[in-house]
Amino acid sequence: MEYNWGKEYELNSSYNPNSIYFPVSTNPARALTFNLSLASSNGYNYRRLYFARRANIYFYLYFRPSKRWSLSLMENNWIELTPDRELEEQTIRLRPGVRFNITKDINIGVYEETIISNKIGAFSHRIGVSFAYNFLPKSWLYLAINDLETKDEGVFSSQERIIALKAKYLFFW
Repeated sequence: MEYNWGKEYELNSSYNPNSIYFPVSTNPARALTFNLSLASSNGYNYRRLYFARRANIYFYLYFRPSKRWSLSLMENNWIELTPDRELEEQTIRLRPGVRFNITKDINIGVYEETIISNKIGAFSHRIGVSFAYNFLPKSWLYLAINDLETKDEGVFSSQERIIALKAKYLFFW
């Protein structure tokens, strides 16, 4: 647990960040693991152009039923308050995923990500597929495909499709 209190200066203003961070996690080597963190702080909200309290709740659940399969669920919840401590906006990101290990060096993953706001509902939807190949020790080749859809006038439409190829190679000398 971490707690910060004192004076800070930002945009010619003095304020107390009065922040708290509380993480909880289990052993990642187990078949079922989870992480939970709660955070809250005062600060300048650049999007809203005022000082106010904000909070974040993060949850991650990982389940590995076998050596080949793994399932995950991530939830991130951002809460913005007004200077009067009224709810300004709450945004939630949900991201379930599944990964399959074809061999010990090759795996494929699929995830879906939805972002929801208490003001406008679901406004972003992303589907992703990734392929990873460990061709040498600590050297990887990745292929990722993403499709991002956003809501416009009540209908989801494709905004961008991305295909990325990445190589990571460890040099020895």
